[in-house]
Amino acid sequence: MNVTTALKPLSVALKAPQKEAEPAPWITKVNETLLAFLGAHPKQLDLGPSFSDLSYTHAVTALQLYRMHKKFEKPDDSNAKERKERSLLAAITSDASGIDKFMPGSARIDPYVRHQLYTIRLKLHEVINRYRFCPANLEFPSGETYVSSDGDVSLYAKLRDIEQWTCTDECFDLFARIAYNTPMLKYAARRHFSSLKRSLNTKTIWLRALRLGDGNEHKARFLIFREMLRQVVTFVPGGRFTTVPKSVEVDRVITCEPFCNMIAQRTIEMDVRRIIKEVYDIDLDTSQVLHKLLLSDNDNVTIDLKNASNSLYTAVIDWFMRGTLLHTHLMQSRSEFVSYGKDEWHKMTMLSAMGNGYTFGVMTLLLLVISREFDSFAHVFGDDIIVHKDVASDVITFLANIGFATNESKTFLRGSFRESCGGFTVDGKYITSFELEWAEDAVDAVVLVNKVGIMAHATPSKLRKHLLRLHRDLLDLVPEAMLRPAIFRQDFAGRKIRCELTQLKRELAKGSIALNHLSGTYDYFVNDHFSLTEGVYCPPVYYKEKQTLSSKTRVRKYLSNSDVKDLQLGGEHVVAYLHISKKNDVYRTKGGRELKPVHNISRLFGWYYIWAGKAQAPTLRDTYVSEKWTLSTLRVL
Repeated sequence: MNVTTALKPLSVALKAPQKEAEPAPWITKVNETLLAFLGAHPKQLDLGPSFSDLSYTHAVTALQLYRMHKKFEKPDDSNAKERKERSLLAAITSDASGIDKFMPGSARIDPYVRHQLYTIRLKLHEVINRYRFCPANLEFPSGETYVSSDGDVSLYAKLRDIEQWTCTDECFDLFARIAYNTPMLKYAARRHFSSLKRSLNTKTIWLRALRLGDGNEHKARFLIFREMLRQVVTFVPGGRFTTVPKSVEVDRVITCEPFCNMIAQRTIEMDVRRIIKEVYDIDLDTSQVLHKLLLSDNDNVTIDLKNASNSLYTAVIDWFMRGTLLHTHLMQSRSEFVSYGKDEWHKMTMLSAMGNGYTFGVMTLLLLVISREFDSFAHVFGDDIIVHKDVASDVITFLANIGFATNESKTFLRGSFRESCGGFTVDGKYITSFELEWAEDAVDAVVLVNKVGIMAHATPSKLRKHLLRLHRDLLDLVPEAMLRPAIFRQDFAGRKIRCELTQLKRELAKGSIALNHLSGTYDYFVNDHFSLTEGVYCPPVYYKEKQTLSSKTRVRKYLSNSDVKDLQLGGEHVVAYLHISKKNDVYRTKGGRELKPVHNISRLFGWYYIWAGKAQAPTLRDTYVSEKWTLSTLRVL
């Protein structure tokens, strides 16, 4: 549909994005130093069942080296096109060989598994009968949609550009209901209607709507809105397959859904999450913390699934959920076809791929109902499953019958090593480890140095003295203005998780059973705003050594022009440091002042703030490195 946008631009001037430049010399040296370190310390083991036989000290060394090597490599786009095509072909081939017919009555299925299938289906129906489609659950989608915006993924851009309003025919009625009952979407749609008035006979539409609405004026108004919305929306067959970088060898395949479908999918997802919280007392927004805490119990084992989001097959969901309102909405809002290449389309065997708005919630719900049938205390987060060791093999066998393959490298059924949701334990003791990625700017480099420093001080291992030396070498490369004194403590991972639990106990309902069972007192403190990008953490002694007279003079000169008075510089408890972070531009007035939610803002954004409860100006697409001076007390890590 070649219709020019009807949304008038706001009277704002956008800050011009910074031009790409070569990284500073110190950033290049940080990369080179880490590359040389990893070259001298090759990984000992790949993550997998072999870790189950390691002691705690050996597991720390092996895991830290494995994760440091896993992603740290110089970016190489020389074969990006070939890698993308290969990854897309592999995904399509895999989906084509998936389950297209699911018949549990088949004699090939074990009678015990068949009995469990019918029992779980009955339980699942009891759970999802709580599903209620409510536009108030709307959460606006992020990321690219079916129509590429070349990175401009802000909500404003999606609502402003009429070309972004794409939808499948099956999803349109569902989207129309959401748009009509959501003030922001309704307002944005009406702005687009103005470009269509000349081509529409509104009197004819009104008379037709009254006839279809049986004289009900309220119903007629909705029908008019839906008919005009149909002229705004561009109907497409489905989504499009694309890839995002994963490693030098392979890309991660995702689907970019039509914008209107994505809105419907996110509305469904939010109610699925509500059901999980009501029935199982699991809040998917915060349950990662509880998931990691469950690793400390050696009676629990962890199961991870291979390519799980692409293994949720439509035929299986049909059998489990057919006849429910949730199933109807899942089918209406999914993309049955995906495009790839130039003009090639593939009919998906899977229900939805990564990138669909409800994949995570639906997968979690199905796996949770299944796991709870075998273990009433099982916990699921996405495709990460924690169950009692006595029933783990039964769960794996059952899942194999509905298309889920086990990821052996992240499934641990014996020994004392456990992994789930990025947490690692041996005999209940947490291991501090990080994945490292090539630094392309100052923020990336700061994160790299901080990760090495935390690993070096957190856990004793045979690698520790080498990491301490590496950390010192990296600190010598960092501009002194970025240094921030900090006291490093051991067991960073375990203390951080317990601190997060303490914060959750303050925020969540006090009567939560899961939290009460995991109660305790902890002496660990992490600032609520703790971040790996808040400067380069270093021991206080090192900070004193590096802080020269010239640096103190620069700090004083800056602060003399600010509102800060009577500041003692260079002390152990109050220091000045350079705060750097990646952040998005915000909408600004022509004079450069940031727009506030209640001042000088269009009704479109006004509805957005009211609906989403926002308190800050909406962000734009451009990400850049921001530097500013700020104050902080000595940090304890």
